[in-house]
Amino acid sequence: MKEAEKIHNEKQLDYYEHKVDDYEKAGVLQRATNRAFKRKSQIIANTINKKKVGSILEVGAGSGLLTYFAINDLSFDRYVVQDLAHSMIEMAKKRVKGSGLEFSVGDANFLDFPDNTFDAVIGTDIIHHLDNPVKTLTEWRRVTKPNGRICILESNTYNPLNLRNIGVEHEVRSFLNTDRNLKIWLEKAGWAEANVPPAPAFTPAGPAFLSPVFDFIDWVSPKIPVWNKLSALWIVTAVKH
Repeated sequence: MKEAEKIHNEKQLDYYEHKVDDYEKAGVLQRATNRAFKRKSQIIANTINKKKVGSILEVGAGSGLLTYFAINDLSFDRYVVQDLAHSMIEMAKKRVKGSGLEFSVGDANFLDFPDNTFDAVIGTDIIHHLDNPVKTLTEWRRVTKPNGRICILESNTYNPLNLRNIGVEHEVRSFLNTDRNLKIWLEKAGWAEANVPPAPAFTPAGPAFLSPVFDFIDWVSPKIPVWNKLSALWIVTAVKH
């Protein structure tokens, strides 16, 4: 690992290890177990197929906000919840219970799993935290079985919400997240059938009585040319051949 990457990883670990409470706080976008993360889980489930996946690795799982819904939306034998920060994994253990679950503290850039272990690698908002996306996507491909899939929901640099990341060190790479770049990184990492379509608009999680309105916006937004380029998330997906 290059010294610059090591320093960056250490800074990110320090931030997430000690900011788990801040991470959990609700805000405009509400990092909580609500419809926003439920919607993300459903997008991933629809992308990699709701039929039994077998073994799943969720990289950069944080405190289990996506996991909470994904374990119900996906059918699996084994689901590994992985994150760099021990405090995040401890929070995830409290939040998520179920058979077939495993929790792993470790670096997503250097996974402690054998080749061809998982049928799917999933996650949300993790690629823009990587110093070397191609190298890490190659690592994720290594642990994926032949014909296995990757599906990561990643922030879209074109969305106005991304402007909130200006000056935030651990989010600065989000400004590189064009659909073109993400597809190039996948292909350079050896993934096949790389595709980066826009996900539904990332509307607020509440109030609950407005959910039908938000659901309609989410449904229609990816279907409108040009507008869909402003979607908050990309669906980063590919297959290992």
